[in-house]
Amino acid sequence: MSRLEHITLEDWQARALAAQGSVETLAAHCGVSRRHLQRFVRKKWGVVPARWLNEVRLSHATLLLRQGLTVKEAATALGYDSPSHFAKAFRSAYGVPPSRFGLAGLASQ
Repeated sequence: MSRLEHITLEDWQARALAAQGSVETLAAHCGVSRRHLQRFVRKKWGVVPARWLNEVRLSHATLLLRQGLTVKEAATALGYDSPSHFAKAFRSAYGVPPSRFGLAGLASQ
């Protein structure tokens, strides 16, 4: 059994957030090669690690925005290179810009 199979879902999410979008960093935090991580993530979640990391970050972004963080603060906390890059990814995932997240009625979801 792979050492990755012993990691809980909560720990996976924490490691993903700590990696701030970097597959290499996540692999290092897990003590495995990038390739080993790719195979595991694809088998476990059906996507490549970069996509899974982005999904985890964007999901966490909704929590940060609900807590009242600005778009810039959320982007920085999640490791995005710029607020505009974060806003584009968020809008693509949720259909509204992060600045209007609460106004669109999505904050209660």
